[in-house]
Amino acid sequence: MAGMDASANLGGMLSQIGGTLGSMGQAGQGLMRPIMTSFRPQLDATDAESLRRQAAFQGSIGDTEQQRLFTIQAETVAEKQKAEQAKQGQAAIGRILNKDVKDVLQDTTLTPEQRDAKLAELQRSIDQTAETYNLPVLNTADSVTKAQQTYTTGVLQRNAVVDRQAERDALEAAERERNMLRMFTASISGLSDVNKINELASQVPEDISYEARQRADYFINSLQQKEDRRLQEASIKAPIGKLNATELMPQSEAVPEETKTYIDGLIAKFNEDAAALNKKLEAGQLEYAGQKQGLIQRREALAAKISGIYLNNVDNAANEARTTRKLIDNRLAIISTREPSDKLIKDTQDIPGTIRSLSKEEAIRRIRNLELISLYSAFGQEVPADKVFYRKGDNEYVLAGLPKPEKEEAVKRSELEAVSFSQLPQRTPLVGIGGASPTQSFIPYSALDLNNL
Repeated sequence: MAGMDASANLGGMLSQIGGTLGSMGQAGQGLMRPIMTSFRPQLDATDAESLRRQAAFQGSIGDTEQQRLFTIQAETVAEKQKAEQAKQGQAAIGRILNKDVKDVLQDTTLTPEQRDAKLAELQRSIDQTAETYNLPVLNTADSVTKAQQTYTTGVLQRNAVVDRQAERDALEAAERERNMLRMFTASISGLSDVNKINELASQVPEDISYEARQRADYFINSLQQKEDRRLQEASIKAPIGKLNATELMPQSEAVPEETKTYIDGLIAKFNEDAAALNKKLEAGQLEYAGQKQGLIQRREALAAKISGIYLNNVDNAANEARTTRKLIDNRLAIISTREPSDKLIKDTQDIPGTIRSLSKEEAIRRIRNLELISLYSAFGQEVPADKVFYRKGDNEYVLAGLPKPEKEEAVKRSELEAVSFSQLPQRTPLVGIGGASPTQSFIPYSALDLNNL
């Protein structure tokens, strides 16, 4: 029939024709080749099946060498076709894994159950693709699971990098502010012009404006006290003013107890000497000229010494508080935006002792509240109510034992960043989980299940 390959089942036919033509002698042999050529199958050198048919034809007419060559060529082409087919199949599976699976894993609107269903559907699509392209199905059976594990590992690694960078940023920012504040303190420490001190205080960056104002006020008060003493002691018989620890150290909670004890001793000794000299002044019994002025100079030098000790301790306490605040603030930004793992969400949804469960959003808020507890406890602090994650209508299990947040009037940024020395331990290093210092990373709640992801 027209259009059909006439090479099939030609062995017997050509043998018969060959026998007939063979009886005709040399003339018959000349007719045989055109006849065989006309029955040879069409050849596509890029198709293994076409090459196999050609090999079979050559065998049918007794040309074993051509048969062998076409067979080798057919197997070579078949291997190339198989490799190309495998490449196409792997590319198709790669597109599913690298785009479709990734899209599902990154879709934060899905519940864990919805995500699992979509991933299972993609695994079936991969299995069908493998079958279509003759790939070993066993090799792709858990492709989505492996991709999910790889993605999760990558997320954890990226999160760890973000966490470390956030910690470094906090420490560097705290150190920058400390240096700026030290420079400001040095710039006003020798000034006697109150207007100039106020002018410099108004020019500092906002990040240190509150503390700079405190330092400026301290120096201004010291200048005023010094001037008051000078005026009071102007007359020859006027008594020498004593030193007052409260005036010299208005924020004494920033100073370690042992240092305060040392300073109290210095002040007590001077005040004793001043009292003794004042008695002599009253009785007109000064031992030598300039005795009163010498004690006044001693007092001012001692006041300057105590002021330096005090400000150094204030600087240390302020930097500790500042560093803690920045570490907490940077971590809060991460807690409020980072999406917990599906496993952690699932594990958090069940409410113990009830048949109820939290929604995905409620579970995320509970996880974040547990993160808050971990964060603030690492620095020995209570979780502020205004930081708690909670929405009206949430199950109270979301709170994780924290108080419900209440709307409060906004506080100025400078006040938020003010150092509260009274909340600091007496120069005892802040202790984190397992004895870690505040500059070490604490253990976030969301990291507790990493081995089971």
